[in-house]
Amino acid sequence: MSTRYAAPTIPGTTIKKVLNFLKQTKATRPVSFEALTLVCVQDGYWYTTNTHLQARVCAPIDIPNGLYNLFDALPVLGSSPAVVTEEPNGIIINGLVIPRKGNPDRFPSMPVDLETSNDYGPVPALWNTVTKFTAEDEVRIGLNGVLLSPTGRLVATNGSRLITVAWNALWDLPRPIISFVYTPKTPATLSIDFQHNFLHFIQAEGIITTRSLDEHYPEYDRVIPDPQEAHWQGYCDGKTIREWATPIVKLAPRKGTMCLNLKTGEAKNPMIRVTPFDELMEKSSPAESESLLMDPRLFNFLSKDTDPLKLTWTTYGTQAPMMAHNADVTILILPLRPPV
Repeated sequence: MSTRYAAPTIPGTTIKKVLNFLKQTKATRPVSFEALTLVCVQDGYWYTTNTHLQARVCAPIDIPNGLYNLFDALPVLGSSPAVVTEEPNGIIINGLVIPRKGNPDRFPSMPVDLETSNDYGPVPALWNTVTKFTAEDEVRIGLNGVLLSPTGRLVATNGSRLITVAWNALWDLPRPIISFVYTPKTPATLSIDFQHNFLHFIQAEGIITTRSLDEHYPEYDRVIPDPQEAHWQGYCDGKTIREWATPIVKLAPRKGTMCLNLKTGEAKNPMIRVTPFDELMEKSSPAESESLLMDPRLFNFLSKDTDPLKLTWTTYGTQAPMMAHNADVTILILPLRPPV
């Protein structure tokens, strides 16, 4: 005989919202371990994980512990109250049978113990910008994450560009920690569990937990040039640069390199001409700017989050990085080396 679990006042849209939050950390590629594609239901919580990230939410409805492919229920969940019943080998949601595919002990969960974690306050708006600077090269695993330094700065680089952002100078981190990339879609606060090397992004919908990368991070501060040694200097807001760069980034080919001459505003493959970079500036130094060749795709970090930034842009020679900086943010972009 079936057992009804759901209260008749829980709309299907509430369950759908929870499942969409859990989707963020569900394994997307084909995996040999099926549990990574399922929802783990255990003791009042629902979990998903791809082994790097884990999502945990309070269960919106009470169903037996187990592993289920609850995402199959998304098409049958609407605004009406959801009806959930238990069957011997699974559950039924609004008439759709969802088999139980295993026990929770098969699920590689990460412990979420906020009592052993330290609260470090709200995740800043520029966090999502910082994550765009991380590498996707698995050989350099440490560069796949964001460095949280004991000095209160966030750092990310992929070898072609680098960003550092002041977050909280009053941090008291016992050691540096490197977080796997996660970009919250809603406001979040950060809690770090140094005992288990986990970072918890606490949001209204639930908690996303990321593992810490046990890697050595490069000494990034050694490559940041001295602004006093700049050859050319200009001043501009982030919105102006974004509006200038967006069409160029869209035109850049997905494969290969598109060379943009910042001094002339000309590019080949495809042939385009845009406003020269120094003409965007509200003011610039009298020194002659270099004819730098850049890959415009390196400007794709610009977004509405960076629009309010007032940055000083400097160049140091045709073979040296271009730097944009203010009191809290430093961005380096490497030029392309011209063919010999």
